[in-house]
Amino acid sequence: MSAGWLCERELAPTQSWASDAYWIKANERHGHRVALDSPAGIQFALFSLGFVEGMKNFVHQLFYGNPIKNDREMTGLANYYSSRNPAQAQNAVNIVDGHGKSENLNSAWIVVWGPRSVFMATPNGEPLKHGEAALVIADWRFVVRVANIDMDIETEKLDALLTSGWIRLPLPPGILQERKTLRPVIYMDSRLAAKLPMRTWRGLFVRPMDLRNDEPRVT
Repeated sequence: MSAGWLCERELAPTQSWASDAYWIKANERHGHRVALDSPAGIQFALFSLGFVEGMKNFVHQLFYGNPIKNDREMTGLANYYSSRNPAQAQNAVNIVDGHGKSENLNSAWIVVWGPRSVFMATPNGEPLKHGEAALVIADWRFVVRVANIDMDIETEKLDALLTSGWIRLPLPPGILQERKTLRPVIYMDSRLAAKLPMRTWRGLFVRPMDLRNDEPRVT
């Protein structure tokens, strides 16, 4: 496999999160970095590869990986979407403040996977086979972080926050869910996901993940 999804959209909820993502083969390597010539139009751009051992560590890196602290990790979503100040980050508009007051803060993520939005890159285009991977955000508009969520949040407030995040995506809901080149998925801690019926939210698949409940406040 050089590029694509691991299975059809309908089957992805029965598989691991790797079936949500679009996977691309890196066409050039240099040390712990790869060059991509991708459908997203990224020509020979370099991205760090994270060495991962098992799916749990992979999930940690996907959301929290920080190559500044550990040069063997890839850059995770939380480090891409880390500021709500538009003067510091262009993607600040895609971070929703959950207004949590406790020290047990969490985030929910809306990620729209696809060859021109967000995808994963590996040396051979397959997940985990060589223990290396890179998260590539080709278009930051296709990720929304709902940050600063209290773990005891009420379902109605969680629904309102997800709605606020959903409308920040660059395409209308119907188009996002119907286009074969896009695969939107909501990720949240399993305890938050339990507040939503049938692991879905307005028709979108909600994948429970083992996420931190002690995230630093996003300001």
